[in-house]
Parts: sequence; C-alpha cells; structure tokens
Amino acid sequence: MPTDLATWRGELAAAVAAVEAAGVRVALEVRRPDTVRYGHRADEPARALTTVKLGVLAELFRQADAGLLSLDQVHPVRAAATPAGTGILGHLHDGLELTLGDLAALMTVASDAAAADLLVERLGSDAVITGLRRMGLTRTALGSRFGEAPDAQDVGEPGLAIEPSDGESVTTAQELVALLAALVEGTATTPASARRIISLLRAAPGTRGSARHL
Repeated sequence: MPTDLATWRGELAAAVAAVEAAGVRVALEVRRPDTVRYGHRADEPARALTTVKLGVLAELFRQADAGLLSLDQVHPVRAAATPAGTGILGHLHDGLELTLGDLAALMTVASDAAAADLLVERLGSDAVITGLRRMGLTRTALGSRFGEAPDAQDVGEPGLAIEPSDGESVTTAQELVALLAALVEGTATTPASARRIISLLRAAPGTRGSARHL
C-alpha cells in the first residue's frame, strides 16, 4: 500500500470504478482501528448471506460470558433438522451430540448452515437481533434460516441492494466492518472470548492471508 494516503485512496477508487464498469456493484469500507480510510456505498443495504453468522457468533459468546449458557453444553443433532446440502451436519448420523462450541466452530470455520440454524434456535433469533442493536448495528437484519437462504450464485445481480422486507439477511459494508471490529477487539465480549473468536476466524478457509492482521 502506498505510504501516501491520498494516492492509495485514488488507486482504490480507480479499482472499484473498474469493477463496477464491468457490471458489479461494490460496497466497501476500509478502516484502521478508529479511522475510516475509504468507503464506497458503505451504508447501502445488501444481502448479508453468510456474513451475518458473525452476529450469531457474537451473541453466543455474549451469552456464554453472561453465564446464560456454556460452550461445553451438548446439543443433539437430529437429521430432520439438518437436511443434506446445508452443510456438513446434513451428512452425519442422526443423534450426533455436539457441544455449542463445536457448532460455533462448524458455523465459523466450515460456514455450516445447519450448525448456524441450530445455534439461532438455541440462542433465539430475537436475542441475536437484540445483540446486533446493542452494538449499534441498526441496519443489519437476520432473515430466513441459513439452510433455506439462497446461495451467492442464486441471488441475481452481484451486490444488488435490497431492503430487509425481502426476508433475507441484510447488512451494510459499514456495519459488517463494525461487527467484525467488535468481535476481534473484544468490545462485544470478554477478552478471553475475543481470543477464541479470533482463533476460529483464523481457521476459516479463505482468511489465511488476512488472518495475520487479526
């Protein structure tokens, strides 16, 4: 990255313009701890898809920190609740017993939709939404079950802005960055939980290059 911030912003803006010229809408925010370095459509609502699982992760660890549950609690997995095609759990045997911590790992590292749905069921969707609002995230919404949500290739125009009334999970680039910052900086949880969350995020495929910055 160029040492001159204005030059870097100009180069990033040019790259974003080139991508959008190809027909792809880009929503982006770049931030260093307390300073927004660059933003483009950062406050426009867009399909959250799997990224809203970070809100589920935040609420899980918040409840664990508050003593409302234990990550070591066992949660039985029923085949009827985990249809094949929605993640690893849909292909495992009925009656498998996993802890809430195991489900968090599957949801975060493997992006397992069935694990995410089981966690939302255990935590309560209202609690997840309340947790998001508590962090000041007023435009992020938890939509349908993850196992029923459309895949990225099925949602039409890439980056197409939608409103929460469409029934899908929604966020903005600005709020997604704020949520991620709250998780890794420990403002959403205790420092011990923040370290465990960072460990899970580092283990997720596709984050190896960026994980060193967490």
